Amino acid sequence: MPCLGAFLFCGCAHSKAATPTGIKTANLRVTSEISGWAETPSTYQTFTTVDQLAGDVGLDGEAYLYSNKGLINGIYQKLASTAGYRMELYILDFGSQAGASAVFAEVTATQVTNGIAVGAYPRTTAIFQDNGNSAITYARIGRFFFKLSTTDYGGAISNATNAAILLLDFYKRRIGQ
Repeated sequence: MPCLGAFLFCGCAHSKAATPTGIKTANLRVTSEISGWAETPSTYQTFTTVDQLAGDVGLDGEAYLYSNKGLINGIYQKLASTAGYRMELYILDFGSQAGASAVFAEVTATQVTNGIAVGAYPRTTAIFQDNGNSAITYARIGRFFFKLSTTDYGGAISNATNAAILLLDFYKRRIGQ
């Protein structure tokens, strides 16, 4: 059955790559390892199919892209900081750096209009988009693609980018890149 578009996910057949070696996606879950940040209770979810990604964690419009690029699995969770910032995290495993890079390139080309660099990360690795009352950081580290959506950061872009840098640095260490 062909995919029908960005807002309707039809359960398209997709090839599933073999599970890669190295860190498991579930091991990227943040509970309280990052000083000043903690997981919001009852928000952590894992998914192994694009149907779950589309329906259960709200990325329906983007699910077709992830399916076509070889999504293996992923996690979703919400975090809250002691400063009152909120963040939604999507971490998707594409099995290879090439897969994560392809998704990053397509997403940033189609969804980022005024992106800025995220700290010392090259714009080809991480990019930040301020949307007024929310900010989204897209990044790739190894075989993983990240979407970090920050809210309640007091309107100061530096607050949101500093939060993104803190989390990306954590993931970079955890993944071993």
